Amino acid sequence: MLTHAYFACMPASASPNYHLAGSFRMGEMHGSGSLSWPNGDVYEGPFVANVMQGSGTMRFGCGSVYKGEVLEGKGA
Repeated sequence: MLTHAYFACMPASASPNYHLAGSFRMGEMHGSGSLSWPNGDVYEGPFVANVMQGSGTMRFGCGSVYKGEVLEGKGA
């Protein structure tokens, strides 16, 4: 398991290959949701104003997993 990670949250409009699912507020991810990347990476957890924030899980396509606090899109 990774102890630190950095992942960027890109809006779905940045690429048609990104998949966002969950709660939206005023056109932005806000609340619980998931974000999937074309390479198989998947983040599941809370978003605040389109940024991953709170206790979440990042599963990387290579098999690594980060579970823990995410602050402003970065693993804490």
